[in-house]
Amino acid sequence: MTSERSVRVHAAVRTMPPGCFAMVMATGIISIGMNLIGIEALSLAVLVVCAEAYLVFVVLTAWRVMAFRSAFSDDLRRRWSQSRRSALSPMRGAASALSKRLT
Repeated sequence: MTSERSVRVHAAVRTMPPGCFAMVMATGIISIGMNLIGIEALSLAVLVVCAEAYLVFVVLTAWRVMAFRSAFSDDLRRRWSQSRRSALSPMRGAASALSKRLT
């Protein structure tokens, strides 16, 4: 049972797209909006979800870079050739939304 779970986790990390950081951007933007209209308690709750998701995705991305370097670099090359912009844009946007809410 444990080995099957381990195989599934490894497969999920190996194929994790950089776009998963869009969830962090979305929750950061929602938290900012709630803060601006005065819903502070819910804004803080969403901010906690945002920060936790960011940390999880950073750890998983670091794991992916270390353990599955070729899959990560292939993903970056493929996304770069398709869109002509950085495949790491979601990561940058997630950090921006989170830092904007924290300031």
